[in-house]
Amino acid sequence: MAVVPRAVSAGDRARPLDALEALTHLAEHGLTHVAPHVAELLVISLAGEPDAVVETARLLTAEQLAGLALVPDPLPAAPAVRRAVAPVLEALADGDRRVLLVAAVSVAGRTDVLLRAAGIDLDALLGGGAVACLDLVAGRVRVRDPRVRSVVHDDASVAERTAVHRRLAAVHEADGDEDAATWHRALACLAGEPDVAEPLVAVAGRMLARGDAVWAQRVAHEAMSHAEGAARPRAVAVAGRAALHAGHVAEAADLLREALRTCPPEAADDVRTGLLVAVSHLTGQVPRELVDRDGSAWSRLVARVLHAARGDAEPPPDSPDAAPARGPAPDPGVRALAEATVTLLAGRVPPVLPSPADGDPVRAAMVGVLRAAALAAEGQVDAARGAVAAVLAALAPLPGDRAWSSASAEEDARALTPLVEAHVRLGEALVETWAGNPPGALAVLTRASLRLPVGLCVHGAAAVVAGRASVLAHGERGVLADALERLVPLPQSPAVRTGLLTDRAFALLLQGEAPGAATLFELCAERSCPAALPLPTLRPDEACLLTPTTAAGDVPGDAAPSAATGAGDTDLVTALVPTAWARLDVARGALDRALAVALALGRSLASPVEHGLTRLVAGQALVRAGRAAEGVDHLRAAAGLLEGAGAGAVARLAERLVARAAAPRAPLRVAGAAAPRLVGARPGPDPAWADALTERECEVAHVIADGASNRLAARHLGLSERTVEVHLTSIFRKLGVGSRTELALLVTRAERAV
Repeated sequence: MAVVPRAVSAGDRARPLDALEALTHLAEHGLTHVAPHVAELLVISLAGEPDAVVETARLLTAEQLAGLALVPDPLPAAPAVRRAVAPVLEALADGDRRVLLVAAVSVAGRTDVLLRAAGIDLDALLGGGAVACLDLVAGRVRVRDPRVRSVVHDDASVAERTAVHRRLAAVHEADGDEDAATWHRALACLAGEPDVAEPLVAVAGRMLARGDAVWAQRVAHEAMSHAEGAARPRAVAVAGRAALHAGHVAEAADLLREALRTCPPEAADDVRTGLLVAVSHLTGQVPRELVDRDGSAWSRLVARVLHAARGDAEPPPDSPDAAPARGPAPDPGVRALAEATVTLLAGRVPPVLPSPADGDPVRAAMVGVLRAAALAAEGQVDAARGAVAAVLAALAPLPGDRAWSSASAEEDARALTPLVEAHVRLGEALVETWAGNPPGALAVLTRASLRLPVGLCVHGAAAVVAGRASVLAHGERGVLADALERLVPLPQSPAVRTGLLTDRAFALLLQGEAPGAATLFELCAERSCPAALPLPTLRPDEACLLTPTTAAGDVPGDAAPSAATGAGDTDLVTALVPTAWARLDVARGALDRALAVALALGRSLASPVEHGLTRLVAGQALVRAGRAAEGVDHLRAAAGLLEGAGAGAVARLAERLVARAAAPRAPLRVAGAAAPRLVGARPGPDPAWADALTERECEVAHVIADGASNRLAARHLGLSERTVEVHLTSIFRKLGVGSRTELALLVTRAERAV
């Protein structure tokens, strides 16, 4: 699958879109905040037809497009959809449409159920017009084209749909399939039927245990419309938990708030912790009002993990300022798991924990990811891959639609829900990155993003990982990374914000935009972020060294080696990238002291990308020191290592440096010459940072950088205050800055360099 698809031109209108192309196409029509898995659903359901994708997307809410709320099933029939299937449906008789309506609403997907509910036999079905619109395989049936299903469902009257549900309920009841019978009986009711509420809640609970969170949410929501008295809080709580695990965190927050108001005291702690997670994923903030001085021990423990995911400094649970926790404490195994998770999120190597004995899929998934991180930090990358694979083999949902399976083995199964699996897939992508396999990491995240709410993981970390892998491989962040970034709630966490800024700096360097790259790398270096994502990166000194436009000898010849040594043996970045500090010393000119150390460390790594970056920096440092022949050997080795690892964009940089080293060069400056400036601008009136912005955004950035408020900026530019806010949000995202102060710093530095 192409990572960076081209825009869809008018001549390509007849060509179906894939999901990544659909993201670009929707953004061109003003629909920018679309989750990749929602784009994939639109493409699959609408045969990738560009007009239908846009028209249908406009019928969905902003929360549905962003993957934060449940998308209707079937999708609404937009005009383009109706035009596409009109020739097929106009040729059908009324009886054929009834058959298609039964197939459209049936949850069983069984051919025998379809025949009995439609009142026909197999010969009549095969001889009728509806068969051309159906897939009949191994006793299963479905409407072949989801667009036909949408139109047939939309065109049916309430009375027609009710009658079909009633017939399906009777067929399933005769077969002893109480779950499906209850579902269809509930949908056949024009008014609430309290008797179906409790059975539906039980069905939703079983579906959630099997990992089918989306169906669990639909069923629990239907139960809410029928429930009365004490049954309603239970239905709301199950619907809220299912919505959270499906990634529909906007609906989860609303449902769990209602559940917290109405649930019995013994269930309040579970509901409150679910609400904490939902609101944190939705807003990017941990809601302190839910973790007050008399909060439960569970809430405090969950809040501690959520704060760590954001990189926030939070007092330890035994802080003297904290009141005693209310309620029972979590068992030691859960507390150990939470503390190990905090350790990992804080950028340190987590301990290896035993597998949980209770079979809980969430705990098993977390333990597996923690074990993978610990193994990778020890250099056992293959074992880390195995740890992730073991989780997925044991707990990943089985392929196919099994939501309504009534087999006892299926009922007892426990599987990962979409939100939990998304976190595991992010862990898998990180392991591939640490193994020096950028294309593999990008492939993992692409496949996962088209099925799962990956954008919610660790407050947007997937956008950074996808961007870094794409930059290394292709020299640009790519459609997937940009789409995931737009879904990250503001304010971004420090680690994610720095990671996104580093992606942009790396991309600018590889594209030959040296001044802008150096400026952004310096901004990254100035930010204090102890929980930075352990990904391949460069420091400002290395970026200056690798800048082809910097004159030879600009790097000081007698710079002292860096005193930084990382955070000790338990520091995750130092464990996974031990060459980073030695490589920086090489970039600063300490060749005799650091070159041998850096190269030895590079050869010991499992990652060919890190080894290649080390050879790249070493080679260019040698070239700058006048040892061109030795340096070119290292640069060529770097190009080979990086190309073999799939980091083609960095390999091409190495090849350019080889070519430049062989060209006539200016005389070297004497040792001790002034170090190069880390900021600058290309020739012309516009500073480098402005290239990423529109003309109007540049005007807004200049006015805000001068210290104007949004109101004063609006008055000065003749805009509304709301328009200034929209432009400012776009500027922050494009430049990777998180505050007006950072924006002013960037603009001021660039103007000084001009």
